[in-house]
Amino acid sequence: MASPLRLPQRIGAYHFWNNFDNILFDADGVLWREQQPLEGAVELVGALLKAGKRVVVVTNNSTQSCAEYVKKCQRIGFTDLDEQNIVSSGMVLAHELNKMKHSSEFGSTAHLPVYLFGSVGLQRLLKESGIDSFGTGPDPMPADTATFVSDLPNLDLGVPRPFAVVAGYDIHLSYAKVMRAVNWLKDKTVPFLVTNEDATFPGPNPDRVIPGAGTVTSVLRYVSGREPKVMGKPSAVCWQYICEKAADTPLDPLRTVIVGDRCDTDILFGRLNGLSTLLVLSGVHSLADAENFLGQGQAQLVPEFYAASLAELLPSLTEQNGSANAVN
Repeated sequence: MASPLRLPQRIGAYHFWNNFDNILFDADGVLWREQQPLEGAVELVGALLKAGKRVVVVTNNSTQSCAEYVKKCQRIGFTDLDEQNIVSSGMVLAHELNKMKHSSEFGSTAHLPVYLFGSVGLQRLLKESGIDSFGTGPDPMPADTATFVSDLPNLDLGVPRPFAVVAGYDIHLSYAKVMRAVNWLKDKTVPFLVTNEDATFPGPNPDRVIPGAGTVTSVLRYVSGREPKVMGKPSAVCWQYICEKAADTPLDPLRTVIVGDRCDTDILFGRLNGLSTLLVLSGVHSLADAENFLGQGQAQLVPEFYAASLAELLPSLTEQNGSANAVN
């Protein structure tokens, strides 16, 4: 797709339904917020599936397994979604680690566990995929900081090296964890993988900032000097995984659109991977943000299209040819 030379155009339902066969949705801020579906989301997803469109929910949230995501979808009203419709950064991570462990390049260390910054849910997902890990949970420091600092050179790293250092959302981020990880990362043969680099994620209170997985990954990158391989959006690794999962009926990028609320993950993901991009104004970024990105020369963060909500894309609107200002 060519970089935009203008602000996004409001998309009409007719254009949406007639130009795209594969619809990739972000989750939080697009389909739902917490446990509440957003306006038009349940109806639109159901209508798309009934019409034979391919629907994939692509989330950077790595704290749950695929089965747990399906349960959530079913519980809040997306009853037609199953495991074939879900892709998370944790699933991409497990797939990538398994490929690495079965490659000749990493054969001598394939038996080792990975060191994991992450949730119990991600640890469980990896275990279900045959990947052993350690590091989840608190790694407390002594209250006597002076004593701790004097003992730093002698901190027991636990093992000579892990198979890889893997970072995701971790509420137990600590100095001790960072020190272990960056010392292992001095060895350039130790892979450095991260689920995503989202700085924040949405919560029920729009005035409260909730640090995301990028909190962990930015610290590790800065201290280690290493660049991680990113599993979630906007990486090419994530798009490749989606394509592999749909290998029975290959995805045509020209007939695929990513619908998201974040320009720096969802929209950039589409731009980098040759997909159409649609910003829905129910989450993080606004049209004003898109205008600012364009003014700053960050064209890859500017979507082609936008919609105020998913309700604007419901099939009943195709009969109306959209609004006067919409692309139809």
